[in-house]
Amino acid sequence: MKISKELAQSIVFEMKKIIEKDLNFIDTNGIIIASTDSSRVGKFHAGGVEAIKKDGIVVIDWEEQYRGAKKGINIPIKFLGESVAVIGISGE
Repeated sequence: MKISKELAQSIVFEMKKIIEKDLNFIDTNGIIIASTDSSRVGKFHAGGVEAIKKDGIVVIDWEEQYRGAKKGINIPIKFLGESVAVIGISGE
């Protein structure tokens, strides 16, 4: 399943209203396809790739612990039992 960049951008903006943190929407190749920080769109995020590979949550404890990642958490989005993308939330 592929999620459009437009839908991904809408999701991160709506989530930011609730969470009040910067968010990234990362595809299965580790590319940030949507973000509340527009400078990050199109960049590689190794923490997102790790979340897809391990099919589970990846916590990033310091900047650049994973290439292209900031401190925060990465949570796989699942569809029919398969990880299809990752939501990254920056911050504590």
